[in-house]
Amino acid sequence: MAGVLGSESAKAAESVAAETVPGAITPTARGQVLELWKTGGTGMKATAEAALLGSDSEVNHFLEQVKDK
Repeated sequence: MAGVLGSESAKAAESVAAETVPGAITPTARGQVLELWKTGGTGMKATAEAALLGSDSEVNHFLEQVKDK
């Protein structure tokens, strides 16, 4: 994820993802992509937007690509 988000953003995203808050609602796949769109740079916004406009399969593919970085 660091390659797409930048090291600081990647660390923050991993930190938030690792936290367990009692009673918290787990975000949907589209919600995760939306959060990356909100917090990401220009490249992240463009690819996240394309995923959000696509099918569920495209959203999941995007998240897999981000996770692998």
